[in-house]
Amino acid sequence: MSTIRIRVKLKTYDLVSGTALSTLKEDLEWKEVVEDLSREEIWEIRVNKSKEEAKKLGEEFTKRVKIFVNPNKHLWEVKVFEKEEKEIIEEDGKGTYLSEILTWWINDAKEKSALKSLRNTWGYKGVLDVKRYDLWKLKLKAESSSKALAYIKDIIVTEKQDKGLLINPHSQCFKIISLIKL
Repeated sequence: MSTIRIRVKLKTYDLVSGTALSTLKEDLEWKEVVEDLSREEIWEIRVNKSKEEAKKLGEEFTKRVKIFVNPNKHLWEVKVFEKEEKEIIEEDGKGTYLSEILTWWINDAKEKSALKSLRNTWGYKGVLDVKRYDLWKLKLKAESSSKALAYIKDIIVTEKQDKGLLINPHSQCFKIISLIKL
């Protein structure tokens, strides 16, 4: 069993991440902490195939099927892996940190639609599951990695009108997958 990961980003300016960055800096008073924010979409397709077969399938999904990628507006990368990746936290101390955060919907209609289309319309019976994530890259200043993690959680999870921004904890989840000191 393998997992195909298709990482997709816009060729042009992303209005969603641009608006979120502006809101964090101007309206939620993170101007002194947050340096940059960007977003990509990640599709993970679990298939009952070898790693080599899955790589070919991933290329086919981006070039032929086009459920996950629009070549007119997206840049993309296809990777295949067999084991789940672990969280990475490197080096501590005062400075600038870069974090990658996955966010996803608890019940995502796009996942269900993509799975149904791959199996029924395109005839890919070996597709076991489809997951969709937003990958947020957050660059921020902090006194330590633990302080950076606390900032990240405060920025991500919407708890009040003036606290948190990227997810609604009632319908979405998140996972910090990396925190690297630059």
